Amino acid sequence: MSLFSAVLFAADAPGSRDLEILPRLTDTEIVDYRPAAELERVYPMGSIRKISGQLRFDGQISARGTLTSVTYQLPAEHASDDAFTAAREALQQQGAELLFWCQARDCGESSLWANEVFGNAKLYGADDRQAYLLLRLAEPRSETLVALYSITRGNRRAYLHVEQFESAAPLGELLPTSATLLRQLKSTGKLELPKLGWRATGSLGHADFPRSESGQHAARNRLRPGCKCMARRSGGQGRARCASGSGRCR
Repeated sequence: MSLFSAVLFAADAPGSRDLEILPRLTDTEIVDYRPAAELERVYPMGSIRKISGQLRFDGQISARGTLTSVTYQLPAEHASDDAFTAAREALQQQGAELLFWCQARDCGESSLWANEVFGNAKLYGADDRQAYLLLRLAEPRSETLVALYSITRGNRRAYLHVEQFESAAPLGELLPTSATLLRQLKSTGKLELPKLGWRATGSLGHADFPRSESGQHAARNRLRPGCKCMARRSGGQGRARCASGSGRCR
């Protein structure tokens, strides 16, 4: 059964509304809504931690633009993981590209995501019941980022937080982390790099490399830390066979 609904049944926060990029989750309630505001936004691209009072993460995307956010409380029968997956799949069906994806303790401390990244105490919960995803929308909205964060609190209430950030300046080239590609392959059985024209299916999959040398190089480099690849090229195209595990691309 779909988690999405075109009808609103819950009593939402006054003045709130859904984001047009994401269908409404069935029987959810908007408990926090922040209308479009211009600001400088930093999105982590790695596990977050605090050292000497400073927030630290391995990578980031930083830009100035317009931010709109919505926080949904899920009905008791829906798990935060299910809502997160439904939202991710809906965005990917629109051609959105995954940039960074973490789950559970791989994300770092939930308290830091809730209070430092999103400024929303409702999102503080168990570290092993969280998930975060940063995506870039497809053309003609490729200067728009979408962040998803799901959490289940100690009282078993589950939330899905969605942010839509429209950059005021071109974002340039943004590539997913290798850990994100490996997580996508393990979780979905598929690997997609829309901008490189590259796809793989199955835990042991075949994929077409893009025709350009730069695209082939980028695709292989993204996979190097997380999978073994054997590739051959003929007439500007290649086939890759990938398996999760240690090793290097050849």
